[in-house]
Amino acid sequence: MQLTYAKLSGKREMVQNGSIKIFNIDDFDYLRFRNQNCVPSVVDLKELILHEAHDIYFSMHPGGMKMYRDSQELYWWPRTKK
Repeated sequence: MQLTYAKLSGKREMVQNGSIKIFNIDDFDYLRFRNQNCVPSVVDLKELILHEAHDIYFSMHPGGMKMYRDSQELYWWPRTKK
């Protein structure tokens, strides 16, 4: 899915050329930002990720930022907090 989105495929090319170090391609051929999976700009996909992060048992709300911090460990997209 990542390959069909221009911004992510551009980052992938930069990684392959060695011109960017903050992104990498993992063993499963998935583009990652630091240690987070890069998520294409698809609203439904982002909503699914956030709903799943919200609904899991371990994501109780001891603080307002818990769900964001938990999902931030695995996923990345520009302006994730919004």
